[in-house]
Amino acid sequence: MKRVCLDLLAAESEAEVDALIAQTPNLADGSNWRPLDGRETNFNVTSNQASDGGKALTELMTNMVDAVLLKHALLKGIDPKGPDAPQTMYAAVDRLIRNLRGGKLVNLDPRDPWLRDFAQKNLVIGIAGAKSKSEGLPSYTFIDNGEGQDPDRFEITFLSLSAGNKKSIPFVQGKFNMGSSGVLRYCGRKWYKLIVSRRFDAASPWGWTLMRRRPGDRDAMPIAEYFVMPDGRIPRFELDFLYPLGLGDGRRYEGVHLSTGTAIKLYDYQVGSKF
Repeated sequence: MKRVCLDLLAAESEAEVDALIAQTPNLADGSNWRPLDGRETNFNVTSNQASDGGKALTELMTNMVDAVLLKHALLKGIDPKGPDAPQTMYAAVDRLIRNLRGGKLVNLDPRDPWLRDFAQKNLVIGIAGAKSKSEGLPSYTFIDNGEGQDPDRFEITFLSLSAGNKKSIPFVQGKFNMGSSGVLRYCGRKWYKLIVSRRFDAASPWGWTLMRRRPGDRDAMPIAEYFVMPDGRIPRFELDFLYPLGLGDGRRYEGVHLSTGTAIKLYDYQVGSKF
């Protein structure tokens, strides 16, 4: 299933995802899809997190920053929930990333090239697909070189609405563990969202899943669901480097790549005109 994941990552529209599902037997089989958070009544959470698409994206960006801070804590041997952990996000930046004298970017010298270099290696957003309203809607890819997740933990992290994994970590912002599910209802008509991740220590393979709105009666209560293999496990594959972004001529973009970390893609995303 590695090729399927990479093809989904390269897809630039909901229509392309539709085509990939139709030509992949495992994806086309409805029995290989599970309701998000293990409940059919997940609409009440997925639909009530943000009033527009732009605000919903901030949840993803918050998770990206949290993931990078968590990775650097773990690399330094600091238990994020332990007594030695930084007690604020600003303290975490100063201690784990770089001393910015209060953890604020405004304290950097404007000529300091560090920020651009750090951002390009750790926190990237790519936009592809439609370039105007007449062409349709663009797709967004969010890439972080952060903590990442083992495939066997997807269901209690990315795919959970209530586990609260980060609530006792003082220096992160996203404490409610809703898996950035607020973006789903702004992803086209079918809510396609791809998640690809590998834990920072590379002790496990890459894991991936595709989320969507369950096909069926458009007037029925929407149900968010995600793809698993026939054996019930999150799909996984081995790959040294993941290149999440492509160029207009079909070649991969070499400027951003991951050996571990997370890439999330939202198809036909309705960000809103004011963003």
